[in-house]
Amino acid sequence: MRAPVPAAAVLAEFRRRSQPYNAGRPMAVILDEAKALGGRVGHTSRVRFVPGGPDAGGKALVVYLHRTFSSLPYAICHEVAHNILYADGLTRLAKPFGATKQDTQLISQISTSTSHPLVTKTLESFGWPVIAYEAGRAEWFLRAVAGGALSEHAAALIAAEFTVTLGHYWLHGARPALRRVSPYVEAMAVDLLRDIEACLISVEATEAARRRIVSRFLYGVELRGVNPLERVAGPGSPVFCGDG
Repeated sequence: MRAPVPAAAVLAEFRRRSQPYNAGRPMAVILDEAKALGGRVGHTSRVRFVPGGPDAGGKALVVYLHRTFSSLPYAICHEVAHNILYADGLTRLAKPFGATKQDTQLISQISTSTSHPLVTKTLESFGWPVIAYEAGRAEWFLRAVAGGALSEHAAALIAAEFTVTLGHYWLHGARPALRRVSPYVEAMAVDLLRDIEACLISVEATEAARRRIVSRFLYGVELRGVNPLERVAGPGSPVFCGDG
């Protein structure tokens, strides 16, 4: 399937913006099957060192895809847009030493959900009709909810980000599915809306909003932000803490 023109523009922008993080050379973008992700629900990406690979080795952005998603070009560009934003100074929250698996997953979801408003804004600037594609992602999310794949906090965060993108009518329609997770998910999502909406403003506003959410969910734990373009995953490194 031929990728839409906006996809080429997004990939070209990433390759241009990634050069300072790869010794002045553009990072390659490599696609991989999602079977490497274990039980992860969504797509993700990680910067890895690829010796002798595309562009004569160095760092490459590896995008891990679930083939069940209806629009792979959009899914690829969604992941690449996350990494364009890292070149703008956005970070991901690093898990603290001794964090439980549950806390690690929550910290990762906070990073992801707070970055998605800027991701969709970035893709829209490249000409993607994001509402149509995000509606497809929202349907995928609701199937994950029905399958019991999400925690209460994760479901609330994702519901809030889709409400910001798709409108309150979407949240109303999603109510029956959200109640399968918990009767409190909808109220939690509404409570998160102001902070998720603030993430549309800028990278700085996103960083501030996610720390307010961390304070609410993790009782004031201080977390450090890291730039994934500067880190390189080594052999055997887990890939489930990347973007979604």
